[in-house]
Amino acid sequence: MEFHLNGHAVEVEPSGTLLDVLRGQCQITSVKDGCSPQGQCGCCTVWVDGSPRLACVTPSARVAGREVTTLEGLETAEPWARCMAANGASQCGFCTPGIIMRLAALEPTQLGEPAVLHRAMKSHLCRCTGWTPIIEAAQRYASGDVCELDEPVSERALQRAALEGRSPQMIGGQVAAGGGGFAADTAPGESLFAVPDPDADSDDLCDLERWTLVSDLAAWREAMSSAPGRRSSLAVTWPIEVAPVDGEVIRELQTTWVEPAYLELDCSWCAPEGEPYSPHINGGAFGGKVDSPLVTVVAALAKQAGVPVRAQLTREQVVKWGPKRPPMAIAVTQDHDGWVLHITVARTSGLREAITSLPLPNGVRCEITEVDVSGPSTSVNIRAAGWAEVAVVMSSLRSDPVEAADGQITDLVVSPEGASAEAWWEESGDLRLRVSCGVNPDDAAEVAVMRSYCMGAVHMALGWVSSEGIAVDDDGEPRDLTLRSLGIPGSADMPQVHLEFTNPTDHLAAVNGSDAVFAAAAAALWRRSGWVTRWPIGN
Repeated sequence: MEFHLNGHAVEVEPSGTLLDVLRGQCQITSVKDGCSPQGQCGCCTVWVDGSPRLACVTPSARVAGREVTTLEGLETAEPWARCMAANGASQCGFCTPGIIMRLAALEPTQLGEPAVLHRAMKSHLCRCTGWTPIIEAAQRYASGDVCELDEPVSERALQRAALEGRSPQMIGGQVAAGGGGFAADTAPGESLFAVPDPDADSDDLCDLERWTLVSDLAAWREAMSSAPGRRSSLAVTWPIEVAPVDGEVIRELQTTWVEPAYLELDCSWCAPEGEPYSPHINGGAFGGKVDSPLVTVVAALAKQAGVPVRAQLTREQVVKWGPKRPPMAIAVTQDHDGWVLHITVARTSGLREAITSLPLPNGVRCEITEVDVSGPSTSVNIRAAGWAEVAVVMSSLRSDPVEAADGQITDLVVSPEGASAEAWWEESGDLRLRVSCGVNPDDAAEVAVMRSYCMGAVHMALGWVSSEGIAVDDDGEPRDLTLRSLGIPGSADMPQVHLEFTNPTDHLAAVNGSDAVFAAAAAALWRRSGWVTRWPIGN
């Protein structure tokens, strides 16, 4: 089959989807696979005859004789990427190429209209930036105000990105163009592809007998193929009941299973005598890949096979096997010594230490009970797991609530690392945040990075409290397997967020601040809801 790719005629075997052809046969790496074949993340967006299309749900045979344009062939790709990077509209850069292709297809006058931009973003998902920097970047691009980051990027900005993402990270236009060095983009062409047993679970993926090696991307896709996951008819449940306690329950909270929903699928590769490639290059995946078994799998299989081996999970497998935030139930009582937080939580290694790492006022005690729960695996590495829940509850109990300038009550969180975030809602519906984490206000690049991470933390917090959850069956298997079934807020759901960075004289060291923002924003929304006892409050 012949078609034109970025202005040049190419011949390919018309097998699979356009995404398979572009990545497997044409070696185009800007087109990302975040959910194939769900067609729900937008990371594989290209143009077919000038119109945006999702490559993962476009049969390759349909582009015969047509013109396909990817980011590599977009004339305005470089200024778009620079604008996105300068505005903090790209962190890991996995979703950004597809978003740029969607935005670049709009008329210049449309780029200044928020309603049009929100409609365009309905075909996309960004988990890092909280959408606002993306919408603003499009508007700045339309106005001609294409602010560029200084090159090379300041050391403080790079340090800030590593602190907030909890992983070394690059910054710049090449990242926004999808050049972050992801494992799936860098694996040697001669790599064999590892296919896991579909009946495996997250506890036995390191069993090499569960894996089969195939020759190429097409064979891997065929071996991994199945009907894409669906949104289940099951309702979200709360796996842990609030423990019976003596005395009056003053505050109560139950949380459920929530998917981290990082977009870059778990992937790693390894040469026979080399080190396995990290599954979270240029992004920390919110802690979801810290314990990924794929690094062990590819190292062992490559040694056995004597050639490089690559392993990648599908979106459905990530949801099924990836670790989740430990669900918990908290009841608050009061005795003669002060507040008592009765915490029941899914048994998770290191979680007790994470909870007790939070600085608590004198007279506050945490009684922690870990229980075995039927459900997906859990990890203390997920963003602020354990201590954020306690911080939210503690903020709701403050005996000395602080009023903002307009009389609104603020929620204050101080993280175990010493960062502080104060959040409150204005009567207009805007959210205000005052953050102290050692940001240098004179370093524009660091401020752009920090603002992006704070917006992403707000987005994740609002979803956590209001809409995000996974239905799990009686056997503990997640049944909501599509990105759209996870309840992640869209760009139009984000409120206007106003950020202020402060540095009191006793707090100048640079520390992670977005986790404190995550907890403070969740506390502010919970207060606004009247402390509805079950999250997500929309279920």
